[in-house]
Amino acid sequence: MGLGLLAPWLLFIPEFTTIRVQEALVLYRSYLWLPATLLALPYFCQQLRLQTFIGIISAIGVLLWLLSWQQLRTFADPIQLWADAGKLIDPSKERIPGVERVFYNRGLLLEDKQRPAEAIADLSTAIRLANEHSYLAAKAYHHRGLVYFQQGEYQKAIDDFNRAIQLDPKDMAMYVNKGRAYEHLNDPAAAEAAYKQGFMANMFNGLQ
Repeated sequence: MGLGLLAPWLLFIPEFTTIRVQEALVLYRSYLWLPATLLALPYFCQQLRLQTFIGIISAIGVLLWLLSWQQLRTFADPIQLWADAGKLIDPSKERIPGVERVFYNRGLLLEDKQRPAEAIADLSTAIRLANEHSYLAAKAYHHRGLVYFQQGEYQKAIDDFNRAIQLDPKDMAMYVNKGRAYEHLNDPAAAEAAYKQGFMANMFNGLQ
């Protein structure tokens, strides 16, 4: 019994001091201390009749099954999974390192699902929360530009592509998409300049 009561507390120490600090957005942790509580189960159940014990264990099993089913439904939908993560934070207040990934990853999924308004909202939040000079901010600007491009808002797309290029000048796709946007604005000279700029940046990157 003593071991059964002590073990959960000993195993809780590394989770509390390591896992929670390492990753603030983990929703479904493997609780290291939980299995150790089973060591104390025989002591608490030794006074129960067999039928009562079986009834309690069965009820607990059904409850855990229901809870697991709900979480499995969440994991089956990547957008819902990131939405669950988003419920843990307030984007207007939180400054947890890496929190922008929630909105960036959900924004990419919404972009793929052709849900532009929601994608733009999430990518804009990711840009605001990210370090202005981070790699993720560049990708968020690029993908928001792609959403604007798909919606025919070519000037907004160009503005985002320009910002993305400032942050990550080695990504050839950003120059290509910028050139495509200029083509849709019937500005072939600007489109050609964007393609050349991308070619030069890519060539310089290859020589490094």
